[in-house]
Amino acid sequence: MLQRLSVFVLLRVSSRRAEICRELTGDHFVAMPVEDLEDMLCKPPETGLLLFDSRELSIDSLTLAMDTRNVWLPFVAIGENPSASDVVSCMRAGAIDFIDLARTENNFAHQIANAVSALNSLSGVRYRQYRARRLLASLTSRERQVLDGMANGKSSKSLAAELSISYRTVEAHRTNMLRKMNASSFQAIRIAIEAAIA
Repeated sequence: MLQRLSVFVLLRVSSRRAEICRELTGDHFVAMPVEDLEDMLCKPPETGLLLFDSRELSIDSLTLAMDTRNVWLPFVAIGENPSASDVVSCMRAGAIDFIDLARTENNFAHQIANAVSALNSLSGVRYRQYRARRLLASLTSRERQVLDGMANGKSSKSLAAELSISYRTVEAHRTNMLRKMNASSFQAIRIAIEAAIA
């Protein structure tokens, strides 16, 4: 017997949450209603998929909450008639998919199944990309320039000349950048490459 995937349904309106849970629960999924993200992340599930409404919870709030607890749960955003910028923001932040509820026409569970198929093939890449991008977001623009230079094989001396700053300043930025990322030079370069994976 195949194990059913837990889908955590994070929606504010309880009737809507219950409706989606009923629609999803079946042969392939077990829908779990979630009222509060913080409560769920106190004891985070080891597996599953988080479904949330991008109008009720911003993508930045979601990713910050997961980062704060060092948790990553794959997630799918839902909404009605989303703007292109909303979809792009969610996908860039690591969403597996964005489902437009105005276009589901009673095949919502099928769309979630398609997202899970994508998750199975992309989860390792998505997770590394997500973590890498969050780490790079903590860097200043100058620290990012130093990391980009390192990733392109440039020495601190050549970076100093290119950026019109002193060698010591480059080294200070490099030290700060590695401290923020809690990484060695090699690890930082790998993180920069993973963040660029499309």
